[in-house]
Amino acid sequence: GDAVARNELQQILGTSPMPPLPIYMISGSSFAIFIISICVILSKKFETSIVISALKDTGQLALTFYAAHVIIGMGLIEFIDPSKMGKHSTRFSVLYAIGFSLSCILFAVIWKKYKTIGPLEWIMRKLTV
Repeated sequence: GDAVARNELQQILGTSPMPPLPIYMISGSSFAIFIISICVILSKKFETSIVISALKDTGQLALTFYAAHVIIGMGLIEFIDPSKMGKHSTRFSVLYAIGFSLSCILFAVIWKKYKTIGPLEWIMRKLTV
């Protein structure tokens, strides 16, 4: 009786990430919409900012960076020391992620000075047109 009801309620209202139950998904989606809304408001308010411009350029190369974070970002770590893959400290991982992200932003700003779309975006456009 009571244990069955508790189990059923937990399946409906559970907030653990695995398995991602409805309340967890709603909570995550709501937080994502909140963050996106804040970003839109800030980008409209500071439209001429160099930071907003750099982030806009970076966002326009999203497919390129999606592939690059696996191929280059994780590939470089695996190339340097395959035995430590997934075993680095949190500090190293955060600093590496920040460094990689800043490199992507710099790449995007330079790339967008000379090209209108990113390299993988260009390939995708050629394949689908």
